[in-house]
Amino acid sequence: MLRVPQKIDDITSRLSAIEAAWEDSFAQEIEKELKYLKNRLRGEKTFEQGLISELLDKNFTVYLSIFRFFLELSKDEFEGKLREFLPHGIGVTAYSLKPRAFVESLVALGLVSSVNRHLSKKWTWVEVIIERLKLGRGSAIKGQQRGRYVEREVEKIIKGAFGGLYDKNCNFIGLNQQEAKAEFAIPSKRDPVIVLEAKAYGATGSKQTDVIGDIEKIIRAKKHNTHFILVTDGITWNQRLSDLRKIIKFQNDGFILKIYTLSMLPDLESDLRLLKQECGL
Repeated sequence: MLRVPQKIDDITSRLSAIEAAWEDSFAQEIEKELKYLKNRLRGEKTFEQGLISELLDKNFTVYLSIFRFFLELSKDEFEGKLREFLPHGIGVTAYSLKPRAFVESLVALGLVSSVNRHLSKKWTWVEVIIERLKLGRGSAIKGQQRGRYVEREVEKIIKGAFGGLYDKNCNFIGLNQQEAKAEFAIPSKRDPVIVLEAKAYGATGSKQTDVIGDIEKIIRAKKHNTHFILVTDGITWNQRLSDLRKIIKFQNDGFILKIYTLSMLPDLESDLRLLKQECGL
């Protein structure tokens, strides 16, 4: 074969759209069960709690997904919330052992009212498009809003303790002029006495693993006498315990001064004021 140098136009001019079907066998099964549910509810005025068991008995996996769609939750969000009520499992085995507790957990999440809201609603094409937007872009926005909420709450505490003596979302300068990114550097990014990261999660995924890399960068860059504080939250850490254990080990080994959750923010406030005195800030 003759080797011929190629140009970018040689490739871009030959690109084509790759079509892929959105449906797989599971999606087809969901569609089938939705038709069954529609017929089952024909003549019924409302969706009742008793129907939940009937549907889960019929096809546990499919109806659990359908219930999640009615609740407008991502898979990770749904499983995380369900585990709060059912710490010993959320699979078909857990359901078969304690069906009543399982059903009551779904009711507590608002399933009955959510299904009835959908049944009673007359959908317009505008609302359908908005629902698609919610499930697509909306999922990403929810993740951003969680992070911003934690950031805002932490910043209120920092501002209360240090006034304007901090830099936000910055690259701080540390050991041997190394730099690393941090949410907050106190009193400044040029020579921080305290660096603070704030991370919140509502869904599991690579971001919870990525944060370990961010933490390691801060640990490598910060000076030995710089205090590193981490604020994180989200019940989905329960599904990423190996990652959480790594972070806790950093704290146990002395690389992180302390880890806080949102429920521990009063402790963060008092600890920051104490650090302010001890460090002469």
